[in-house]
Amino acid sequence: MHIYDYSFLKNSIPGNIVGLTGIIADLKSREELRKLQYRETI
Repeated sequence: MHIYDYSFLKNSIPGNIVGLTGIIADLKSREELRKLQYRETI
């Protein structure tokens, strides 16, 4: 059985930064969707 070493993850990107990146990506995709829906008002 192989034992995996995940100790390198302790020095990686903090969880709150990853969460914020996900929120920003979600907002950007919503923006693109709204641009397509309301194309004539832009």
